[in-house]
Amino acid sequence: MSKPENRPSSLNPQFRLREAGIAFTAISVVLALSAPWFRTFNQQQWLALLRFALCVSVGAGGYYLLMGSQLQRTLEQAGKLLLTVDEKSAAVKKIAAQLFCAAIFAFTCFQELYKIRLLGSDLPAGMVTLTAIEYIFPLTMTYQMLFILELSKSKTRLHEHGVIMGRQFFPWKQIERVKWTSWKPEQLILSINAMQLPGIKVLPKQREQVEAILRDHLAEPSLAVDADA
Repeated sequence: MSKPENRPSSLNPQFRLREAGIAFTAISVVLALSAPWFRTFNQQQWLALLRFALCVSVGAGGYYLLMGSQLQRTLEQAGKLLLTVDEKSAAVKKIAAQLFCAAIFAFTCFQELYKIRLLGSDLPAGMVTLTAIEYIFPLTMTYQMLFILELSKSKTRLHEHGVIMGRQFFPWKQIERVKWTSWKPEQLILSINAMQLPGIKVLPKQREQVEAILRDHLAEPSLAVDADA
């Protein structure tokens, strides 16, 4: 029987040091480029900027509220964590996603600040209604960026009652077949309802642990790990 792991803190949506550094750098660049504009902003421009910031905050708050509750339900279903499968490419994908999201966020913020600067004091009477429609974009953009960031941090986790891949939970009883591919010996394939899930890349040092967990938790002995011919 494999030894259970403690629940990793990476399951909780939170900024780590590197993420905070990337976010701080992106914000600093935007502020450095737009700082001279702030001195000339009038009340209407500050109000437009406040509405933009509010939409971003609502998008972030909505994400953490919805995804946090969903994650909690998934963890309750999955039970005790047995093993987190480490992947060689996980760190690279995570950094790439962080840089991509930071660049998109910085560009969007700068674009919004530039638009507010151009508007000046000539905001039309119907501008409040117009911006309410326009600011749906920063709200959804914030939500989607946080989702991409969280997805890039997600790893395959083997739990007491099933497997968590990304945000999805697959109970052991639903897994019909597992196999190691011959063309990629480190890749494990799970099949559910005659459908193959994306391959799980397992480091050689973890293969024995993974096989032990599969033998202990698969519904039938006939579902033992086999090599792909």
